[in-house]
Amino acid sequence: NAVVWIQNSNNKVVQQVAKGHASTGIKEITVHTSNMTIYPNPANAAANISFVLDQTTDVHLQVAEMSGRLIANINEGNFHAGHQQLTLNTAQFAAGIYNVTVVAGNSSATQRLSVIK
Repeated sequence: NAVVWIQNSNNKVVQQVAKGHASTGIKEITVHTSNMTIYPNPANAAANISFVLDQTTDVHLQVAEMSGRLIANINEGNFHAGHQQLTLNTAQFAAGIYNVTVVAGNSSATQRLSVIK
């Protein structure tokens, strides 16, 4: 497990925990947008982000406010092809709507996440 600490605009620390698997052989990558889901949504303490990769690649998770301001840009590590899941700790996010983007290679998929308190 990798633990990454980020800080939002309110000086609150937000913890992100995710699993990754090391591998090699990166080629043209696709994140299957139709298979990206965030649940529960709305979320309170945590949200699961699932997606499908067609190749092994490095994965980054970006979280942005609706204004476009990036509040998290997390390198999740290298993932194998297939179904993947990340867990985003949302407990210290302010209530609101965020754009969550999975970036894999030259491909990305974005979905909205509502955080409630």
